[in-house]
Formats: sequence, structure tokens, C-alpha cells
Amino acid sequence: MDSVNNVLDTQSSLSSSLSSQIIPTNNPLTLSELQLLNRSSALTSSVPASSVYISDLEWSSVINGWGPVEKDKSNGEQGAGDGRTLTLNGVTANKGLGVHSNSQVTYTLGGKYTTFAADIGIDDEVGDAGSVEFQVWADNSKLYDSGVVTGSSATKAVNVNVAGKQSLRLVVTDGGDDASFDHANWANAKLFSSAVTPIPVPTPAPTPPPTGNTSSVYLSDLAWSASTNGWGPVEKDKSNGEQSAGDGRTLTLNGVTANKGLGVHSNSQVTYTLDGKYTTFSADIGLDDEVGNAGSVIFQVWADNSKLYDSGIVTGSSATKAVNVNVAGKQSLRLVVTDAGDGATLDHGNWANARLSSGTVIPTPTPTPTPAPTPPPTGNTSSVYLSDLAWSASTNGWGPVEKDKSNGEQSAGDGRTLTLNGVTANKGLGVHSNSQVTYTLDGKYTTFSADIGLDDEVGNAGSVIFQVWADNSKLYDSGIVTGSSATKAVNVNVAGKQSLRLVVTDAGDGATLDHGNWANARLSSGTVIPTPTPIPTPTPIPIPIPPVGNAIAVNVNWNTVVDTTTDLQFGLNAFQGFETANANNAAYGRNMSYMSPGLLRYHHAGAMEDSKTTSEGLVDTSRRVWDTQKIVTALTASVNAFGNDQPERMINIPSWPSWMTDGEGYLARDQYDNFAKFSADLVKIVNKDYNFDVKYWEVLNERDDSYFTKFRNNGGWGSLINPNNPDRLGDLITIYNKTAEAMKQVDPTIEIGGPAIARSDLEPFYVPFIQGTAKNLDFFTYHYYANGSASTPDSEVFKSPEDLGDYTQKIVQTLKDASPDRYIPAILDEYNISWTWETRDPRMTNNKGVVFDAMTIVEAIQNGADGTAAWNEKDGIYGKTSNEDVLRPGAHLFHLLNTYFVGDEVASTSSNDGAVTTFAVKNKATGNKELLIINFSDKAQAIQANFTGWQPTQTSVNEHEISSKGYQQEKTDWNTVKNGTFVVPEYSVTLLDFAG
Repeated sequence: MDSVNNVLDTQSSLSSSLSSQIIPTNNPLTLSELQLLNRSSALTSSVPASSVYISDLEWSSVINGWGPVEKDKSNGEQGAGDGRTLTLNGVTANKGLGVHSNSQVTYTLGGKYTTFAADIGIDDEVGDAGSVEFQVWADNSKLYDSGVVTGSSATKAVNVNVAGKQSLRLVVTDGGDDASFDHANWANAKLFSSAVTPIPVPTPAPTPPPTGNTSSVYLSDLAWSASTNGWGPVEKDKSNGEQSAGDGRTLTLNGVTANKGLGVHSNSQVTYTLDGKYTTFSADIGLDDEVGNAGSVIFQVWADNSKLYDSGIVTGSSATKAVNVNVAGKQSLRLVVTDAGDGATLDHGNWANARLSSGTVIPTPTPTPTPAPTPPPTGNTSSVYLSDLAWSASTNGWGPVEKDKSNGEQSAGDGRTLTLNGVTANKGLGVHSNSQVTYTLDGKYTTFSADIGLDDEVGNAGSVIFQVWADNSKLYDSGIVTGSSATKAVNVNVAGKQSLRLVVTDAGDGATLDHGNWANARLSSGTVIPTPTPIPTPTPIPIPIPPVGNAIAVNVNWNTVVDTTTDLQFGLNAFQGFETANANNAAYGRNMSYMSPGLLRYHHAGAMEDSKTTSEGLVDTSRRVWDTQKIVTALTASVNAFGNDQPERMINIPSWPSWMTDGEGYLARDQYDNFAKFSADLVKIVNKDYNFDVKYWEVLNERDDSYFTKFRNNGGWGSLINPNNPDRLGDLITIYNKTAEAMKQVDPTIEIGGPAIARSDLEPFYVPFIQGTAKNLDFFTYHYYANGSASTPDSEVFKSPEDLGDYTQKIVQTLKDASPDRYIPAILDEYNISWTWETRDPRMTNNKGVVFDAMTIVEAIQNGADGTAAWNEKDGIYGKTSNEDVLRPGAHLFHLLNTYFVGDEVASTSSNDGAVTTFAVKNKATGNKELLIINFSDKAQAIQANFTGWQPTQTSVNEHEISSKGYQQEKTDWNTVKNGTFVVPEYSVTLLDFAG
């Protein structure tokens, strides 16, 4: 939404200056019309002399998924004209088409038009629901495809060339899931005729050299000291080309060309010698227009081994970003472009207008400034700051809502100066999720505006969603905002509204450090023309480097192989793997493929529930059979998502269906054989009927909690509902053996194991279970969770994997004793910090959770576990991805482990194992040497690496780091690693990848 508002802000001034030259109308420029102007390939544009809205034309044919296609209204019900005002992210349109997937609307063009333009998205009336794809076809050729658009997506602008075309077909599909709430808008949809008059377009020009008492030089006029590029050479004054120097094209970012700059391809590094001669480096960055919306990279600026700037992920659809950093006194400059962790396809990065300046620099705003604190409105307006008004109601997640200060503690007025990305604000509201502040408007105002983000006092921490509601309608949704996000500008129409409600949620991952600012929040009446201003790039605070004498020695002997690792040891639980919504969710599949778990365990405690009433259920209760279609659909989607890199799959049968229970939750004794047959039927469906060849099958899940009395009265887990019930361990052994034998009869090639015990410390339970099932036990599974309280200190959380190591050793020895002639693997197939979701422990989804996961995996492997599977792949509390399919830090850990750490583990030690632990592997796939450094302390630590048996031959080392700043990739110098000046941040996991 903010990107739409920014364009509309710009539109206001543009429409004023061009009104006498463009279309003779009082209507403002639409987003798509503005894009038509700004994306001109030359410095002039053919501005339409005549145009027609397609809602004023007759279509030649039409299909719609619900009711008729609506003209100048959103999709309604079954009658024509029963829709509402077309609205996209709070912006209304008087003209356009309202359709419902699956829809096609065809027009006859007869070669009379040159351009089709529209603003597209799902109408606000469905909230965040719905998912569609918009397509534009002409003469049976597809000219445009939006990709999947949801109710929470930003508005997109379509602008395509239809010169000479005979027909136009506008298509909206259901996005591959279903058509629920798919109310799609072709807002401001227009055709422009070929009768045009070229006039100059005021497209923002490339950023000029700085003004002030300065001199400057473009980097492309200097010789670099070193360069690497992911495809062909680094190009000077051209975009990235092919294998030859000078074969690129004109540098172009969002329609704005640059004569000077560098064209690169991830992964790229370009280094220059500065010798302290310059004060400022500046550039305009983004992916070149030649790749369209494709590609994804991260731009970084380094000077003297300190990172000065990080763009975050930039895609082909991102706005241009302006870089302006202080390099005074610096000796070297290094420009880095990484592939953002998803491969280097079409990663054509531009450092446009890149230059070094010396002297006193007054930066000139660039064509796409990031919104900053918005000044009081200009124009025929009056305005009032919200902090000068009395709210009608307020709730806040910590202490009171603060006026003109950031969120403080429990007293009013104890906050600090409101600060967003280094820019302070004297007026505004400081809140803490979950927060709501409500004001009475009484129809007196036309516009609400504010600058939003998390206050600088929390650093990169925190994650929230800002929402603006008026009269119970949502006008704005920021999406997830973190402490590292750019400031966003809100500007919404509240004309005629009676109430305003400002909401800040915790984004589903807990409220820790969620200090949200509504900076410069105000209400205006009259005609408002907001003036955006650029945000200065904050100066990064470098991690303090401890003296070399305090460096922790990391010793690795590359000749001493201690074990062999497999990708089964870096697995995940597919908690939502059988849910139909995820089977039809391309983002879910992409994320699973990215994490690339070697072992994928399908488990949900609700799997035995009815599939018609619960999303997790797999059983057709009315027919007392498995829901074959649901199971097959999910497994098919999983196979397709992983392509040629398939994981080993494990299907867990957690318990029994409702009709087999004895009324107290136990399996009725007369149902043991029926349950065994029911489980065998699932093997038949999956492996025999549909040939999925699932290898691992797990019987039961955490039934020690009810079949073993000591589970609860030993260790503080609480008492049984009926503590007088005798232990029923013998029954559980019988259930397992009968079930395993029945399943093996269907498919003798499978491996069957269990029982997924909740308490891996409870030897009196698992020892007799293993002894009683050894003949049918192909693998043994157990779980480990550190605690049940979000207030448990970090130090205790990170000490707990040592306990897991002890438990694993005892389990492995018990398996050897029970089966001396047949090896039975031990698999830790659930682990995380908290054994209950109710804690909502935020550590499980941030860098501290990554540290815990890495320590747990290493402890399990080094104490004999043959496999591990983290809990879990996706949810709001534990997931390595969020319910919105956003990668969390843990997702990157599993990507790294499965990519780099399958091979031979070698001996490695840390001189301070109370702060740092290590894991070293010779990569089986590449032959590279991989070193994992886990800093579980609350301080940055200097590392000094000492290698035996092999030494790096290259000074440049690939570094991957997961810390409170997120996931970062860069190059580091081997000399810093071996001389003790290499620093790993507090609570971080760092991978060093050594070639050869």
C-alpha cells in the first residue's frame, strides 16, 4: 500500500505540471498512466492525445466465475450493477472492470490502439483473502502475467504495447488454489490510441554529482583493485552482459537510464583503493529493467572490512534505492552483490551513478527517495497531530501509549525521542504490540498520514504489522515490519469517516521488542499534497572487535575423520505437509525446496481426525477409511516441489481413529488388530496404489504420556487424570508389534519405527519398550524440548543440548544391547526450545532459535543420532517459515546444513566451549572444507582458527552468517580468521566455506 501512496503522492505534482499537455481531463493520473510516462525508453514519451476506458466499450465475449463482469464496480452477486466502488489498498477508482476468477473478457481492437494500461489487484472488500493471477493476451500472445496476487498484495501497474493488435483478452485465473474471494479489479483500465503527440516527460534524471564544496569521480572512471562477477565481466557504464566486456546495455532502473555506473551479476565483488582521499560513496541501486520483475539480490557496501550498508532483498519489482555512505578516512571500498540465498538466475545488479566524492557533500535526492518523516501538508489544508488530540480508547502491550515519545516502561512520559532509521520526530505516538488507539473523527477530516516503523532503540529486533482502520474497514496494512525495515509512509483517505483506529499487531511471533512508532501522525482537512523527503542512510554501528589476545582458538584437524554425516541428520517436521492449502501453495513448496531437508517427517497430532471438519485430519470418519485424495494430493505436491532433490519421507501414525478408542483415550483391546490393519491400509495406498515409495513409517507419537504412569509423577510434568491407573506399557508394546508386522506384510521393503517418546530421559519406559519390540524395530524415535517457559534464561536454554547428548548416548547403548546383531538407528525426530506452544517463546523464530537448533543437531550427531528432524517447517510459533510463507532465520540454517554439511565430520574443538562450539565437515559433494562456528554467548567473540592437515590456498573465504541482523552472505579474508581478528556476533551461527 505504501508504494501505491508514494506513487500517488508523486502523481499529484506531476499531474499539476502536465495537465496542460496530457489528457484534457480533471482526473489525476492513475498509477498505470504514471508508469507509462516514467518507463519511457527515451527522454520523450508519446503522451496519449485520446484514450478510452474499456468499461465504456463493448466486449466481444465474456466469461466470469461469479455473476456478471461489472463495469465501473467491483464484482458483486448475481445481478448486474450490484458491486461496490472499485478499491485497491484504500485507493478508489471510478472506472474499470470488476471480475471474479476464473474470468476472461475479450475486446476487438482492430489495430486502432497502441497501449493498454490498468491498475490491478484484489478488491479491498475481501480483506487479505483471495489469490489470483492476472494475464493480458493480444492476438493469442501473452503480454503480461502478474504472478500470484493476494488480498494483501500491493497494487500492480500494467502497461503493455498493443500496437497493431486485433484483439485483447483480459484473463484472471484462481491462482492455482480455488476461487474463494477472488474479487479482482482491472481498475482505470484504458486503451490509448495511436494519435499521439511526443512531448518531453519529466522522468527523474540520473542523480547528478553532489552539490556543495566538493569534487567527485565516477567509479567506472577508476581502476578497481579486484573484481569477481557471477556471469561474464563486471561492466563499466553498461548493464551486465554476456561473456565479453562491453556487451551490456544501457543501465536502466525503473525506466530511468544512467550513463555512468557498474553492471554486475551475483555473486559479485568489486574493490577499490581509497587511501583516505574521499568522504562519500553514493549510487542508485537495483536490478536492471532488462530482467523485468525477475531476480533477487542483496547490495552491500563495505569499507575497511566494516559493512556500511545493506539493502535487504531487492527484486526486479523493487523501487530504486539510494545509497549514500560516509567513507571519510577509509582505505578500501568493496561493493558486494549476493544472490539473496535463492540462486543467481537473472541477478543483473546495477550500481548506477556510482561515485566517490571528496569535500563537504550535500547529497542530492535521487529519483526514488525512501519516504521519511513527512512534513506538515502543503496546499489548501489544515491539519492536527494525533498526539494533540484525546483518543476515545486505547490498549497497549507494554505500559501506556506514549504521546510524542517512543514506547517506554510502565509510566506515562518515560519513552525516548521517536526515531526511525536515524530520523527523529517531535510528534507522534509510541506504542507496543499488541496495540489499538481509537479516535473520533465525526467526518471532519479528509486524510490520515504518518511515517511508521520500529523505533531505532530496538536495533534490528522486533516484528509487527501496522494497520489503519476507519468505520470498521481496513484502509492500510503494512505487512510485516522489522527493526531492519525501511520507514514506510502511510497516506489514506478518511473523508466522511466517523472513527479512526490505529492497530499494531505482533506479526504472529510474539511481542518482544515490538516498539512501534506512528511518527508525525496527523489528520488533515482540505486538499492535501504530501511532500516526501529522502531518509539519510544511518551510519552502521560496527561490532566491537575484542583484542587478539582474547580470541577463542578454534582448532580443526582435517585429517582426523570422526564420523560421516548424512542429510537425514538435517531434517524437518512437515507439520502442515498434509494440509490441502499448502499442497496448492507454490510458496510453501519453494520454501521446502530451499530448506532441502534430507528427512521430512509428516506429523500432526490431529491426523486421525475427520478430514472434512479439520484441515489436519486424514481420516474419512463416516466411511472409516483414509482420505486417499487428500493424502495423494499432498504427497504429489511435495514430490513436485523437490524436483530432482527428493528427501526421504517418514509418515507418522500418531494414534488411532475415534471409533477405536475405549472412551478414555486408550486403544480398545478388541481393536488392536483393526488398528494394525488400518495402518497397513495407509502403506498400501501410499506405496502400492500410488507408488510414492515412502521408506520410513513411524507408529505412535508421545503415547508415553498416557501409557506410563511415571511419565507424569516423575519429573514435575503433573499428575495423571487417574493416578491409580496401572502402567500399560505392555499394551503399547503389543500395539506396536502387531501394527509393524501388518505393515511389513503389505510392503516388506519399508522401515518401521517409533514410538516417538516425549521424554527421552525416562529410561524405565524406553528400555523395556526397546527390549519388547526389538525384533520389529527398524529405528527408534525420541523427542527433546529444552523447557516450558519463555522466561527461562538464555544461558539455561543453551546448556540444555548437553542433556540431550547424554540421553542420546544412553538410547544408542540400549539399542545396541537389545539388538547386538542388527543395528537399530536412533532418530531425534522432534526438538525445539519449548515443549508447549502456549509460551509463544519468540526465541524459537529468531537467531537464538537458530543457535539452539545448531547446538542440538551437533550434540545429537556427536552422541550417535542417525537422524534429526526439527519442529517444525511452518507455523506461527515454531516454524522455520511463518504462516505467511516468509522465511525465518531457521530456514537459512537448514538450507546451509543440507547444502554444505553432508560428508566426513572431522575433529574440531573450541578453547572456550562455554561460549563457542564448532562443527567441521569435508563436503562430500564439492570437496570444500566447511566450518560451523556457533556463538551461544551474549557477546561478540573474536575467533582464531588453527588448521592441521590442510591449509586454504585462497585468501577469500565464503562467509554465511545468521545473527540478530538476519541472514547475510559475504566474503571474508582468511588472514583475519587465522590471526584472531575475525569476529562472530553474539547469539549467531557462522559458516565458513573454504574452497578445495
